Amino acid sequence: GLRYVTGFPDRPPVKTGISIGDSIAALWGVIGTLMALRHKEQSGGKGQIVDVALYEAVFAMMESLLPEFDVFGFIRERTGNIMPGITPSNTHSTLDGRHV
Repeated sequence: GLRYVTGFPDRPPVKTGISIGDSIAALWGVIGTLMALRHKEQSGGKGQIVDVALYEAVFAMMESLLPEFDVFGFIRERTGNIMPGITPSNTHSTLDGRHV
C-alpha cells in the first residue's frame, strides 16, 4: 500500500504526514456529488448514489504499482526523497538553509 512505498529504503515505512486517504476520498466524494447534480439537472430530478471508500481512493492514486507488478514482476520500494525516472522530484537545499 501507500505506506509501504513511503520513506527511505534503509528505514521502516512511515505515514505520509497528513490524512491523505481522507482528503483524497473527500475529493472523490465531491467529484461524485457534482456528477450526480449534473445528472439530476439533465435527467429531470432523477437521483443517484455516491459511494466512496478510503482504500479505493488511495488505491487510485498509487499510479502504476499493479501493472508494474503484473507485467514485469516489479515491486516498487521506498526511495526517500527521489522518484527514479521522474524529474525533478528530489528535495533540494537552498542557500538560506531551507528546502524546495
